[in-house]
Amino acid sequence: MSLSDHDFERIMICAAEAGISDVHFHPGEPVFWRRYGDLSPLREYVPCVEDLWRIFTRITSDEQREKYVDGDDVDFGWDLEQWRYRVNAYRQKGKLSFAFRTINRIIPELDGLGEAGKIKQFIDEEQGLLMITGATSMGKTTTMAAFINELNIHKDLHIVTLEDPIEYIYPRGRSIISQRELGQDFNSYESALKSVLRQDPDVICVAELRSRQVAELALSAAATGHLVITTMHTATVSEALARFESMFPAEQQAQMRGLMASVLLGISAQKLIHNPKGGRVSAAEIIVANQPVKNLIRTGKYEQLLSVMQSSRKEGMQTMEMSLENIGKYFNE
Repeated sequence: MSLSDHDFERIMICAAEAGISDVHFHPGEPVFWRRYGDLSPLREYVPCVEDLWRIFTRITSDEQREKYVDGDDVDFGWDLEQWRYRVNAYRQKGKLSFAFRTINRIIPELDGLGEAGKIKQFIDEEQGLLMITGATSMGKTTTMAAFINELNIHKDLHIVTLEDPIEYIYPRGRSIISQRELGQDFNSYESALKSVLRQDPDVICVAELRSRQVAELALSAAATGHLVITTMHTATVSEALARFESMFPAEQQAQMRGLMASVLLGISAQKLIHNPKGGRVSAAEIIVANQPVKNLIRTGKYEQLLSVMQSSRKEGMQTMEMSLENIGKYFNE
């Protein structure tokens, strides 16, 4: 079977309307989509190589096609009617394939994100580093977007986002939001972070910390009076700090821990779990950088952070186990 343009559009619109998170296209195989974490095939739709190349030509620019032909994967945002998607075009077995991520046009409110929404406690902070961590597809981007939009709605700020690609489009609010996309508006996170301080930002959003240089520049921006929000692919708070430290050479790690201790506001490590009532809900391990936490960071004793979280619920902290207990109470209502 082949896949017509009409079939392709129908799949993508139905996916967005039905709460499908991801849609996968491989030549010669059924289209697969993921709902609430589970993959299932659409056996009546089996695209061929020509179908996928026709779609690729339709949804990409000349520059993006040239990048793919040169051997690179291509990441970009794409709009269809009122829906938006994050797209990754890549090769497998030498053939063009796609992974589409559906993006809700409506940015959710923090209060509607469950446990992940508890990062709202940092909403009035004006400077420092806030990290949102978790494995792939655990809702980090959505939580960050909800936090930024909360600022956008209620505060007069200049917010600069550095993204790859741009996903959520922010509505007009009280703030100015400069959304910048890798490959279109800047060439590297390193160069963008070096120049962003000349753009009069109050808030800097870095979609992901990917290198020592980016981590170092993010720390520097937080230390010079800016609110910096970023994500990392780690499952726990302690893993996030250990991963951050490991980006630096051994001779710089003590200095890095000292700077991290001075600028860190907090870390939320989140994951999505199945909801017996339908869908998925967020759970989150949260740490707030109070003085005991700062002391442990300076000495690199990350394994002791769990006990601080266990005893500091009143300060807004919680372990993943405590978060799951909160969710269990909701399930039993």
